[in-house]
Amino acid sequence: MRLGGWQRIGVVVSLAWMIYGGIHGNNLGIHQGDSVLTAYSDCLNAPNANDATCSSEFDADYPIAIAGHGELAACWAFLPPVLVFCFLWIFRRIGRWVWHGFNPTKSTIPRVDR
Repeated sequence: MRLGGWQRIGVVVSLAWMIYGGIHGNNLGIHQGDSVLTAYSDCLNAPNANDATCSSEFDADYPIAIAGHGELAACWAFLPPVLVFCFLWIFRRIGRWVWHGFNPTKSTIPRVDR
C-alpha cells in the first residue's frame, strides 16, 4: 500500500511530534523535582549545614519527586498523534457519509424494472 501526499505529511509530522513530545514530557517530569532541588540548595546554604544530611535527604526525596517522568514523556509523545489520527478518521468517515448522501451512486439507487 502506497501512502498519498497527505498521509506522508501526517507520518512526518507525527514522528517530529513524537521526538518533541517525548523530550517535552520528560522535561515536565524532571521539573517536578524542582522543589526538592530548592530544598537541597536551602539546606546547603543554612548556617549549620551538614553536607551528608542534606545529600541523604536529597537522595531519598528526588527519585520520589520525579517518579513517573518516563510515563509522562510517553504520554506526551504518543497520545496526541493517536488522538489526532482518530479525530481525522472520524471526520473523514462523517464527511464521506454526508457526501454520499448528496451524491448517491448508481448502485445505491433502487432500480425499477417495468
